[in-house]
Formats: sequence, C-alpha cells, structure tokens
Amino acid sequence: MAQDGGIGRSYPLDPLRGRDDRGPIFPVGDVDERLAVHDQVFGVITDDGTPVAFAVDAAIATLTGGGDVELNGVTVRLDGGGLRATDAAGNEIEGHQSFWFAWSQFMDDTLLWTPAQ
Repeated sequence: MAQDGGIGRSYPLDPLRGRDDRGPIFPVGDVDERLAVHDQVFGVITDDGTPVAFAVDAAIATLTGGGDVELNGVTVRLDGGGLRATDAAGNEIEGHQSFWFAWSQFMDDTLLWTPAQ
C-alpha cells in the first residue's frame, strides 16, 4: 500500500495493455452472446427473483436522448454518472454494474433490455 495514498499517481485506462481485448484472460464458461463479454450491464433482481439487465451505454444514450428504459416492470433512470432502478410502484431496486460475461455467468436466465425493445 502506498504510504502517500497514491496521490499524484496516474493509472492507465487499460491496465492489462490489451491482453484481454479478445475476451477475459481467464476461463468464464459458456458466454451469452447477446452482448460482447466486456459490455457493461446494470443488473437487478426483481421481487419475484427475475434477473433483469440493461446495457449501460445503450441505456445512458437512450435516457440522454429523452427516451425511456423499462423492462419487466423495472425502470432505469440516470443518477450522477450511472444508473438507478425502480420497480413498477416507484420503489428503488438495488442494482449492480458489471461486465456482461460476469453477470450472465451467474444469472443465465437474465432478461436483457436493448434499445430495440
């Protein structure tokens, strides 16, 4: 651990320097091909246990453009630089942002929002 707390240090945006450009550098099992492995998703679990994921870049672009982002009773809105979700009653739902390959490995029956929906 840096004694100075890392102040003044600059970290690269690509710390792996391209080593994972063609996918994760470790085995991840069967990959759900609806999105690229490194696409970011914002995932939630609804009250009935249904996993729902939203492609982050597409959701932000849609919301910024004045559109709505909703799937299976879950509505997503902008919050700071990220996303926040609510259920049909307007109650906030806890969410998690991750790489698609990671979310889809644990939530293989995920409903996936895309802008075409």
